[in-house]
Amino acid sequence: MMRPTLAEGAAAVILKLFNAIDAKDAGRFASFLSEDCRFRFGNLPELTGVAEVERFVAGFFESIHSVSHVIQESWDIPGGMVCHGQVTYVRRCGSSLTVPFCNVFRTSPAGITDYLIFADTSSLHLDSEMRNPPSGFSPRADLPSRAAGTGTEDS
Repeated sequence: MMRPTLAEGAAAVILKLFNAIDAKDAGRFASFLSEDCRFRFGNLPELTGVAEVERFVAGFFESIHSVSHVIQESWDIPGGMVCHGQVTYVRRCGSSLTVPFCNVFRTSPAGITDYLIFADTSSLHLDSEMRNPPSGFSPRADLPSRAAGTGTEDS
């Protein structure tokens, strides 16, 4: 798979990146990353290296029915990109969670070197279906519960 070029600017790259995410295509997602990338999803531990990130993302995609993003704004910044919007996760049981997010990316000619996701998804996997998570994905069981009102739950 050919690595996407980051020279296109934030809006074009982010659109292609989030199309891969919303298609739950871990391989296409990973093609945006540098080999030694660092990845942090919320308050989960940081992952290092494209293979480890792709494995985690593939497991995460298996743990949900679907995901969709609405990008509200994106910016090119020196050495990277930033975007924010709303993300909706549909759980395997059919209920959904919609929360705001902000992603910060540091980039190099090799791809995204740092991928930081700021979103409160702590209630996404707190339901009974995560008693038997897909192989390769293990959300931290010790995440604190968040107060109501951080996102929109649809049961």
